[in-house]
Amino acid sequence: MPLPTSPTSPSHPITHYLTANPPTHILDIRNPSSFEKSHLPRSCNIPCQQLKDRMHEMPHGHSELVLVGDSWDDLVHVEHYLVEECQKSQRRILDVFLVQKHIEEELLTEHGDGYFALWDPNVHVKADIDFIEGILTGQLDENERQDLREQAWRTTITKKRETNQQQDTQNNECTLDGVLINQKPGSVTHVKHPLINLGPSEITPPKSDRKRNRRVTDIEAVDLGCGCGRDCVWLGAVRHWKKVWGIDNRSWRLKRMMDLARIMKAEDHVGALCVNLKKENLFEMHPELEASLDVVYAIRFLHKPLLAELGRLLKPGGLVVYCQFYKGANPPSKEKDILQEHEMRRIFRDWAVWRDEIRPCEDGRPLQWFIAEKLDSTESSS
Repeated sequence: MPLPTSPTSPSHPITHYLTANPPTHILDIRNPSSFEKSHLPRSCNIPCQQLKDRMHEMPHGHSELVLVGDSWDDLVHVEHYLVEECQKSQRRILDVFLVQKHIEEELLTEHGDGYFALWDPNVHVKADIDFIEGILTGQLDENERQDLREQAWRTTITKKRETNQQQDTQNNECTLDGVLINQKPGSVTHVKHPLINLGPSEITPPKSDRKRNRRVTDIEAVDLGCGCGRDCVWLGAVRHWKKVWGIDNRSWRLKRMMDLARIMKAEDHVGALCVNLKKENLFEMHPELEASLDVVYAIRFLHKPLLAELGRLLKPGGLVVYCQFYKGANPPSKEKDILQEHEMRRIFRDWAVWRDEIRPCEDGRPLQWFIAEKLDSTESSS
């Protein structure tokens, strides 16, 4: 049902549409004062003049977006801009909605400047966050620990990217343990099996009083190659972790992360460190981080010489959480940018491995999802 853009009375079908079929993502591009006065429930206010610098707050691909504004010129401008961006991200502009005085009181029932996020954190982080926190706090009982170690995570991504290049896939495929990986960049990737579970290690993490005394609000973490830091902000604002440091080599990305943290009132829980991890020595630049963290995680960032050093950042019982392209992905095509078979197991051979799985990203390329726990030197490794 299309969203009408010019209703003539409060009984117009738009009222039924917004109440019976509320869209998932509503972007309100009016000025903040108009938004605070009244707005649609579950809408996010990003004034049109700020949109270019706040594109990291847009929803993931395959999303439907409704635009709300009080100027047709602004709506047309934003729609055209987003359509260009949507060609890259697969978002879709569902419709636009011009605010008019005679329907404002009936539909725009929310008030104030509260922030409703259109975006989600990384899908793998979100799917496993209870599991990660359960390990760190020792809240999993023995049965839960065993069940979760053996449980195969099933992807929540149900929508597959569709293009007009399907006919090219048959001539450009290789097989990775049941997963078809298309080798031609830009073509469709077909996934036969959504998950390959490589299983936990034989090393069983002991239950310790140290972890039982750790609360979620005590967790301190660092995100390597954080980009604009949505995961950092989510962990600080929604999961209430004590401190999440975002590390990136671009100061403008870190500024956007801290701006978002302020919007979500999480600036005390998020910190920014501008470091080029591939060229600069993190431990020399920030020695205060050594042995101070509970979680080190990286999503699609890889500098292989750094992997063996990650344990230096963690307290005993801390976790490395890693998500990176696995062999067979293309792009990237260089070996230094792709994890090879058993590579993480070799590097973390003395750690307790909780997750070691090959999961598909949105376009089907294989990602390795790896969670390992650093053990005390005095704790048994068998």
